Amino acid sequence: MTGNSINAIRSYIEFMLNFSVRIITFDSSKNIIGQRSGFFYKPTDYEVPIIITAGHGCPETGSFVETRIAKDQKPSCYNAGNFNIFYSENSIDIAYSKLPIDIIRKDLPDNVKIDYLAYSHEFMEPVKSEAYGFAVWNNYELVMSGSDLLLPQYSCYEVGMEYDYSDDWQHFFKTQGDLKKDEYYRAASGSPISDLEGKIYSLLLGRTDDGKYLRGLNIKKFQHLLSKCF
Repeated sequence: MTGNSINAIRSYIEFMLNFSVRIITFDSSKNIIGQRSGFFYKPTDYEVPIIITAGHGCPETGSFVETRIAKDQKPSCYNAGNFNIFYSENSIDIAYSKLPIDIIRKDLPDNVKIDYLAYSHEFMEPVKSEAYGFAVWNNYELVMSGSDLLLPQYSCYEVGMEYDYSDDWQHFFKTQGDLKKDEYYRAASGSPISDLEGKIYSLLLGRTDDGKYLRGLNIKKFQHLLSKCF
């Protein structure tokens, strides 16, 4: 692998880490009951973006987008709005929520500005001649280092994935080397699977039961439904 190839992979991972978002769901007692990932989508610059996500159970309310901004020794979060499930299969919910801008302004301090990247292109169908991947921040917590508060960042990613086949609603990808254990991918459900240019082809769902593939939603199949959200 050449130096240029390594730099391209690093740039891709960095871009996807900033592009994907982490979503946390709380119960009425403010206990965390779910973690998943997702991304912002809006077909034009004039629309309020929606968040698209996937995971085992997606309650309508109680979800927040986690940031890497520290507040009261915890990552700041802002309201993700009310999720609407547009497809369910094998206990996995695929859902979207329109970003509640007015509520978010109340959630975050006045000096905090939300920067986000939103996908505005058409969703694509994977082919066997391309390389695919995903990357999302996963499982970090605030720690003290001397007098400073640090927010360690652990990234969950795969690069160089190869598309193998599809069924009625999902795509199956082979990874470079052996698949990691389920724990590695657990909160990554909903991460966009893209090519190295950032075009989205699928939405990560997790490993297959036999551990041979990563599977992802055929999001192209639902583009017509998502276009009606605006």
